[in-house]
Amino acid sequence: MGAIAAGSARGAENEYFEINTQLMEATFQVFGASAKQQAATSAGTIFIMGKPMSDTKASFVLITAAHVLEEIAGDTAKINFRWRNDDGSYGQQEYEFAIRENGKALYVKHKDVDVAAMYMKMPTEFQKVKLLSIDLIGTDEWLKKFEVHPGDELICLGYPLFAAGQHGYPILRSGKIASYPLIPAKDQKNWLFDFRIFPGNSGGPVYFADRNRVYGGATHLGETIQFLAGLITQQVNSTIFKDKDLSLGVIIPAVFIRETLDLLPKESPYN
Repeated sequence: MGAIAAGSARGAENEYFEINTQLMEATFQVFGASAKQQAATSAGTIFIMGKPMSDTKASFVLITAAHVLEEIAGDTAKINFRWRNDDGSYGQQEYEFAIRENGKALYVKHKDVDVAAMYMKMPTEFQKVKLLSIDLIGTDEWLKKFEVHPGDELICLGYPLFAAGQHGYPILRSGKIASYPLIPAKDQKNWLFDFRIFPGNSGGPVYFADRNRVYGGATHLGETIQFLAGLITQQVNSTIFKDKDLSLGVIIPAVFIRETLDLLPKESPYN
């Protein structure tokens, strides 16, 4: 059986899809003047997905933790954009885009959790990257079907302490699900992640990728399960020993990403 991604819950078989690379291509460092500290820079992680506008058209949507955009002052932010040329070389430059218009946010924010989304116009070179469908956003049904549980490994992309890989690509790290229960995700609102969060990680995509998984009492040889599980929002600190590092992060489950996207206007301002 081939790779199973968004179609897995429906039993559909997709063309080959490798989520690690595709999310690497769609994840960027975002930064701008700090709204909290004068002459300082605030930065985080965003990722781009495609929201259908019709049967034949989709629009780029930026997804991140809401506080990442809130902590950038002014009407614009920048991403460290990079692209691959036809000859295999890479280009890289800062790309400025609007996050507010006359001080009014262009992004929508979930009312209960730290998630924000907005339509975005991407540089022409990004058209060469395979568009990540919002159908990759995980659901409680998938978590239940694939028996995702504490101790399972999740993967995260981001820019810890503003560090980046070559050409500005994000850094991949992983950790285990460290809390229970996981579902209903809307009731839990967050999961603990055995993963140390640094400034710059916030907003990064967290995803599940497993092969030959055992679920439903059987080993599913040759099957690859891949979906977006949520996003990183913050580090957990002890309420008593405040100087002790717990090396625990907080994941906002993907169901809230879906709900945030549903808050966007039906039409994108960008063609």
